Amino acid sequence: MLAAAQARQLVAQRLQACALTAGQVHEGRYDPAAESELPCWFVAIDPGENVQTEGISWPRLLEHRLSIRADGFVKSATDLETQLDTLQLQGMQALFATQPPIQLVLIGVRRRTDDGDQQAARLGCLTLHLEAVFHGVEGDPETLIP
Repeated sequence: MLAAAQARQLVAQRLQACALTAGQVHEGRYDPAAESELPCWFVAIDPGENVQTEGISWPRLLEHRLSIRADGFVKSATDLETQLDTLQLQGMQALFATQPPIQLVLIGVRRRTDDGDQQAARLGCLTLHLEAVFHGVEGDPETLIP
């Protein structure tokens, strides 16, 4: 499995600990979520992976900086902001309560809500923008070195 996919999988596995989403975590695809899947997380590699060569010997060591996006969705008729607060709290606890095996950095948090057509329940999305930093070896894209 590609090292970048292993980093995405690590984020998804950690987010399964969120009580609010009850283990509903989907990898590699974005919304729309079916009503039965809410609340849930979608974890995917965001466009952009920066790679820097370290050293001159062969095979060269590479430092990867990978953007990962975790979108959490909730639906609520009365307390959407509270649900989003809980989702953010549990997501950050799940990701960072213990030291990850790779360097994982929270670089931003975004929220958006959709009132739809004045529906009884509103949809909210919380996005955690993360950067995973790990090393690999040139010519071996499946080996992830913390």
